[in-house]
Amino acid sequence: MDALIGTQIPRQRLTDPASALAALEQAVPGLALLRRTAPAGIDWATVEECLTTELPSDYKLLADSYPSLAFGDFLCIGFPNPGQEQAWSKDPEDLGILAEWCADAEISIPLHPFPAPGGLLPWATSN
Repeated sequence: MDALIGTQIPRQRLTDPASALAALEQAVPGLALLRRTAPAGIDWATVEECLTTELPSDYKLLADSYPSLAFGDFLCIGFPNPGQEQAWSKDPEDLGILAEWCADAEISIPLHPFPAPGGLLPWATSN
């Protein structure tokens, strides 16, 4: 498996958040029906200040456009609720799980959880 790291080239790299969201809506039947009628109003400045890092613009657009999502009872993507940004940013549960996973992973590239420099920040969970 380690031999494959860095060898896969995507067919298409979407760098524009709106294009990425449109591609996701096209790929997932019925997803667009769940789209909010108005942006969620998440205070991203507060979230990023609490996390001391900037979040990807496509994640922020997804969170502003949709409620928390579960794909096929497998991939669960959570977002902060407006007014609860600080509490969401300081939830250590997923970071603890990620720290255990990083410690147990047998890979040639060491991974560390956030807030380590370049550390992983969980944005979704899986059942």
